[in-house]
Amino acid sequence: MLSLDHVYFIYPGRKRSNGSTPWVLKDLSFEVRAGEFISVIGPSGCGKTTLLSLISGLLRPDRGRILDHGQEVLGPSRRRVLIFQGHLLFPWKTAVQNIEFVLKARGVPRDNRRSQALQYLQRVKLESYADAYPQELSGGMQQRIGIARALAAEPDILLLDEPFSSLDVIAKCAIIDELKMIAGQMAKTVILVTHNLDEAFYIGHRIYLMASSPGRIAATFDLPETKPDQLISLGLCGEFQEFKENVSALMNGNVERKVVL
Repeated sequence: MLSLDHVYFIYPGRKRSNGSTPWVLKDLSFEVRAGEFISVIGPSGCGKTTLLSLISGLLRPDRGRILDHGQEVLGPSRRRVLIFQGHLLFPWKTAVQNIEFVLKARGVPRDNRRSQALQYLQRVKLESYADAYPQELSGGMQQRIGIARALAAEPDILLLDEPFSSLDVIAKCAIIDELKMIAGQMAKTVILVTHNLDEAFYIGHRIYLMASSPGRIAATFDLPETKPDQLISLGLCGEFQEFKENVSALMNGNVERKVVL
């Protein structure tokens, strides 16, 4: 289980001239159970990416604690892997070599790296492009290799910072369906930051809506267990329409509450 216990954060040098503290994040508390898919939505600048950086261990809270299976998060760990908007693949390495790089860092023997890397490429259906360089692949394929490389670290938690935002609709739908299937099969916990309500609803078991100035949890949406089995079918889902109406009302009125759909 991952838990945030009254987390506050401010970037250095941000105190106001009157001595007050303009918190980037203020009093965040929530829990994520193992294997859950959580979505975090909210306006630009509310601290969503900062939240992921804190969970990953790249940043430290100024107050409060973040616990991963009962252990305080004090720095980065391959238990918690970030996937960014850009794929961040090494352009001088092929697809399989990008994944072998992670396997080497894990201590996998040289003779076993390629075969294991190919297994991860197979999970994202790109094993036939193992020896292609990133610049030879489409944006969607690059992002799928990035996901395969993240999985090669064998994390417990995948932290997704709008990884689908630059993809066209067809590529996005395909990758999201693959990610849901793979993460479910491998029992991964997923925390997705996104501006896209369709993605948030389709992927998440639960959604946190953040407000800004300071960044905080404004509402929690517990989502129905039964949802459309394809992203493009959400428009026909009554619960999704209700969800969008609730989000719009909450963002306009800045009301803090919990919503069960």
